[in-house]
Amino acid sequence: AAIVLPLLTVVLHWMDSELNLPSDILLYLAVVIVVALIGGLWPALATAVAASLLLNYYFTPPRYAFTISDRNNALALLFFIGVGALVSVLVERVVRRTTEAGRAQAEAAILAGLAGGILRGETSLEQILGRARETFGLTSVTLLERVDDAADVLSLLVALAGDDDGVTGAGRGHRSPDRGPAVTDLLNLRG
Repeated sequence: AAIVLPLLTVVLHWMDSELNLPSDILLYLAVVIVVALIGGLWPALATAVAASLLLNYYFTPPRYAFTISDRNNALALLFFIGVGALVSVLVERVVRRTTEAGRAQAEAAILAGLAGGILRGETSLEQILGRARETFGLTSVTLLERVDDAADVLSLLVALAGDDDGVTGAGRGHRSPDRGPAVTDLLNLRG
């Protein structure tokens, strides 16, 4: 935004006789959308406000002043800010949801592979825990056992931070390490 807005202003000011205010607004809106895609919501909102100030100063009569003599131009600039803000919010949501969906898809594929290995009996428990630790880039993985209404349930609990780099086996009385917040119950095995 810091580079493209001044550059666009210079180019549009140089091409002054060829474009009108609606065309200028659309070009600035394209910059706001690109900034929203790259930088997120707040940079895009700041870009929309800066672009409206540049449009007001250089391209609306009276030029080279922060006043607007025509109500239509004032309305166009107000709508520009509103549309820029709305597009920024929508683009930020789409990017966030796309990222979340990609992460969820990757986690589902990893967990399906881990569960498949367990069902086929191809992998030992220590290997599964080690693979989960490596896959998610964690420092430790602890397997806990808890008694729940006459059914033993093994829960794979993951800690984000810790000193040990290994895998702790299951057993009664094990607790989740207090070296970081628990991320999620990744796998439930019924015994």
